[in-house]
Amino acid sequence: MNGPDLQDPYTVPAPLDRPGNVDLEPLCVATYLDDGIADRRRRHGRRSCGAGDERRRVQHTRLRRPDHGTVVGVALLRGDRGVGFEQDLQAIGATDPSEELAEFLRQAREVDFPLSEARRRFVAIDEHRIEVLTVTADYDVILCPAMPTPAKPHHHGLVEINDFSHVMVHNLTGWPAAVGVQIVARPWQDSTALAVAGFLVKVFGGWRRPPPVAA
Repeated sequence: MNGPDLQDPYTVPAPLDRPGNVDLEPLCVATYLDDGIADRRRRHGRRSCGAGDERRRVQHTRLRRPDHGTVVGVALLRGDRGVGFEQDLQAIGATDPSEELAEFLRQAREVDFPLSEARRRFVAIDEHRIEVLTVTADYDVILCPAMPTPAKPHHHGLVEINDFSHVMVHNLTGWPAAVGVQIVARPWQDSTALAVAGFLVKVFGGWRRPPPVAA
């Protein structure tokens, strides 16, 4: 969506360029694997700027996500003992939720905190957004994994939620991020993320069918 549609009050008049108009040569790209949460065995990142003889690499500060309680307690479980979640399910006619949704609802019923605590957690999320802007001020694009593991079986989301930390960072910022290998661009620079994604598809050949999984 590009600009107000007189229906969604949160849209802004932000002109979005076409991926084909993006010059990839001068982009500064940072990569990171470790965020201190998902996989502590890998602790490095690097930055690449320019092309040819000007190319250089430096150590990159990893991106940190807010604590589990802030993300799950506010964004998902809400702190109202599941009342709001139940109302949402009723509004869409979901009378027989999946096992995953049922687990969310079970956990939501156990979470209760006052409005002041909800406000504190929303402030923490805003502080996180400011921190990510500061850390990434020198980069046009960030390359990072979407997950540190292969795709998970159904119903493992809440059990192994720390493995979703790489996507949580960018879900909270709202920045454009192409998935697979996450290609994260600055706010409103969707065309940059798409241009880099197109370049990587050309270099690596795009999606390939994985080998069959043994029964």
